[in-house]
Amino acid sequence: MRSSHQKTEKSDAEVTAFRALVQSLTTPSILLPSVTVATVLAFLNTATALAIAALIFAGPLTPYLYMGIGLFLISSLVGGLLIPATSGCRAIRAGPRGPQAPIFAAMAVALVTTMDGQPLENVAVTLVVTILVATIATGVVLYVIGRANLGKLVRYLPYPVVRGFLAGIGYLLILGGATVAAGSATEVTGLARFFAPDAMIHLAPALAFAVVLLAAEQRIKHWMLMPSLMVLSVGIFYGALWAFSIPLEEAAANHWLTNLSSVDHAFFPVITMDQVALVNWSAVLEQSGTIAVLAFLTVTMLLLDISGIEVLLRRDLDPNHELKAAGLTNIAGGLLSAPVAFQTLPDTSLSSTLGGNRFVSVLFYSVLILGVLCVGPAPLAFMPPFVLGGVLLYIGLNLLLQWVWKARKHLPLADILVVGCILFMVARYGLLEAVGAGVALATILFVHKFSRLSVIKFSKTGAEHHSNIDRHPEHRAHLNAHGHTQHIFILHGFLFFGSASCMLDQIKEVVDTAKQSHLRYLIIDFHRVDAMDTSAVLSFAKLLQLCAHKEIIVVKTGCSPEIEHHLSDLCEELDLAPGSTHFFDDLDQGIGWCDDDILRDLTAADTRDALCPLELATNLLEEPGAAQVFVDNCELIEVAAGQMLFRQGDPSDCLFLILKGTVSIQQELPDGQTLTVRIMHAGAILGEMALFTGKPHSASAEATEDCVCYRLDSAAYERMTQESPAEANQFHRFLVRMLEERLGRANRMLLALTR
Repeated sequence: MRSSHQKTEKSDAEVTAFRALVQSLTTPSILLPSVTVATVLAFLNTATALAIAALIFAGPLTPYLYMGIGLFLISSLVGGLLIPATSGCRAIRAGPRGPQAPIFAAMAVALVTTMDGQPLENVAVTLVVTILVATIATGVVLYVIGRANLGKLVRYLPYPVVRGFLAGIGYLLILGGATVAAGSATEVTGLARFFAPDAMIHLAPALAFAVVLLAAEQRIKHWMLMPSLMVLSVGIFYGALWAFSIPLEEAAANHWLTNLSSVDHAFFPVITMDQVALVNWSAVLEQSGTIAVLAFLTVTMLLLDISGIEVLLRRDLDPNHELKAAGLTNIAGGLLSAPVAFQTLPDTSLSSTLGGNRFVSVLFYSVLILGVLCVGPAPLAFMPPFVLGGVLLYIGLNLLLQWVWKARKHLPLADILVVGCILFMVARYGLLEAVGAGVALATILFVHKFSRLSVIKFSKTGAEHHSNIDRHPEHRAHLNAHGHTQHIFILHGFLFFGSASCMLDQIKEVVDTAKQSHLRYLIIDFHRVDAMDTSAVLSFAKLLQLCAHKEIIVVKTGCSPEIEHHLSDLCEELDLAPGSTHFFDDLDQGIGWCDDDILRDLTAADTRDALCPLELATNLLEEPGAAQVFVDNCELIEVAAGQMLFRQGDPSDCLFLILKGTVSIQQELPDGQTLTVRIMHAGAILGEMALFTGKPHSASAEATEDCVCYRLDSAAYERMTQESPAEANQFHRFLVRMLEERLGRANRMLLALTR
């Protein structure tokens, strides 16, 4: 049943696609833009294929230029047809890209050097096979990345590395364009050969073509600009030949025309089965590093272009689907003699601008490229090399302008250094070495920048941050007065050797400051720390030794089991004195322990255990008469540990004064769990706001140990207010002071958070 349903859906989709194609062919408003786009793209991509091939099959491989042209025309056909057909968007256009040319050219140079002394046909055939093997390998990489749902991988690449790599590709394209334009007119090697007089004659018109095109683009935003300039340049060239009566043979001999001496060869098949026996497979394997660079470049450019296409077409695309479509196309393309092709933003933009975003445009484009393949190399022999070189120079200069010059104002100095380093490495050593150096440099800079980010989220004294324990006013005053003896550091993020070292410097500065000469407790909270590597332990070893020397107790809170294990082992290794370091589950427990330790110095008797109820009330209200009235209106109750004084949501009709014991204030969360928000000790009052407002209790109160409390209900409170207004007013003033003190603590904590 399900299979039948799937077949029906597939059949309906095929019928819909067929109807759309018929509609496109029979509707002039759709057909005309589609044909126009197909013609323009076929012209541009044929010129690009010719330029790329001229760069790769240069020098001694020039007699086999027809092979290169055939390769990239087939790539334009296969990629231009299969990728839109399998993509998630039929408006996408695809084909070979100019930035790939330097990588294939590097393969050609390496093979010519490796196979020196062997017949040139063997070298050319080996180069073709290497390009196709690289295409299949790249296709596999694309498909695997898409299959593994790593389509957002480009976002994890260091942006300066991508920028520098593409700028390096631009440099190589400029070099390649100059080589195509100048040819081998001089015997001088290196960059100096481009400045030889016979080379400059050929290079000047190519450079003029690129510069004029770049300059015109700043003023004229039209899709016909580049084709028109190419046609105009070819027209001027042949006009000059006619004016000076220069025969075509002489122009070809002087490198003013493309040397396609073997025009009797067809573009397909690029190589025959007999020629496969000429392949030097060991030389192919030696290019594995360059193949890896090609895969890296393809993945990067494809994902960058997909992001741009999403913005252009105003629709979301699945990068994983696009990767798989490009991967399968390149695997098939490698078997069909088609080098790497993938989705391209410039062609898609042109197609969208002219309204040729229907699949019928792709079909017309494929027919035109197929026609060029069938005609063969003969007509292309009339294309001047300076135009092909000018196209490559234009692409290279455009990359340098886009990725270096235009971004120089908003790039930080560190990123500019990375880009410059990669450019230098590309020029001096090569692409593979440049990528490795760029990644290494970006990693070093990232670690340096990350290590400078403080892992200390908050740094506060005990006077600025208090625990959630509510105590007797006398105790609170004593703790406020001795808040400078505590310093709290709340850490966050990832602790590694760099960030931990920076953290150690910041804590040492606090410990060594003169104002901290009475520092007794160093509280470090790890609750927000994601992880800590073993190298960070060394920083904590230095910190613990420093604190031990200054007799500062180190309290560590909120540690994960792994972090606590590391720090516990460290304490044993350092053989620290007993009691010099402590672990607690959370920050409040750690601060509460320090508070208790400070209160041991308080000479006054412990109010919770020594003061009688009336003495406690007098101590709080600061007036014996008011204390007596308060006590007379209260009910003395005992609450066993674990018993609830009230529950969240219960009616509020009384307040409690804790005489002895501890009460936990708990908030019930929506998921059924409870959160302890406050701990109340002897001398603390709870439930007072609910009594005044009449609203239900916003939290629950549970006795965590046996308690003795005074309970003042609403009826007794009203009676006290009516019968003893002066004493009741004194009680009100006490509540205001208590609320003011709580608000003051909250304000100090907020001010500390703003630092």
